[in-house]
Amino acid sequence: MGWRPASRIEILHGQTPQLFRFVPQVNFTQSVTPAGEHVITIESLAPREWVALHVLTVGSFPPLRSVRSAEGPSTQVTTRQTFVISKARRRVFQVLLLLGAAAAIYWLWRISTRLIPSAWDLIWK
Repeated sequence: MGWRPASRIEILHGQTPQLFRFVPQVNFTQSVTPAGEHVITIESLAPREWVALHVLTVGSFPPLRSVRSAEGPSTQVTTRQTFVISKARRRVFQVLLLLGAAAAIYWLWRISTRLIPSAWDLIWK
């Protein structure tokens, strides 16, 4: 995903993946170089348009050699999946966590005030 349009995007794998698909679907062509590399070519992507390549394979994953376009090579961006929690649910969770912490502190205080005076009486007598 970028701010400028990209044309002739090429995704090079070291070998042909057993099964792959793009989400969202895009038109693409595929070919194999004389060196045995698998090349997937997407003609163009508009500004802020993105695609995800899902690869399913048994055994080792086909090595990704490079991703490039007519405008130049790409840069790798590390991503991770996260759960999206609404603000209302997050607030309820925070309130419940605060109430639980307050209850724990209260009961620790109650137990310590009942046990510590009797312990001190045994020590000082």
